[in-house]
Amino acid sequence: FIYGRLLPRFQERDGILAYERRDEKNRILVIASALGQETALSLEAPDGADAVRVKEILLNNYEEPPVFEKSSASQREIPLRPWECLVLALQE
Repeated sequence: FIYGRLLPRFQERDGILAYERRDEKNRILVIASALGQETALSLEAPDGADAVRVKEILLNNYEEPPVFEKSSASQREIPLRPWECLVLALQE
């Protein structure tokens, strides 16, 4: 989609470039790790709201997709492997 908002995400994390694109119908999260080791990003909302929910993995630079930790139907963390890039469709 062309129109919508671009929102920086995970700015406090060194070695991670991430942003969310959203419009009235879509939410896409793009994450790129510039780290040579595994890490994880929390999907918990900082204000205590519901965690972000991943609807679908649209793109991934690894053959095997990441395995998300699941708890009460929402993912709590995004595991990132070294140099991994992900494009994720998010649920509203």
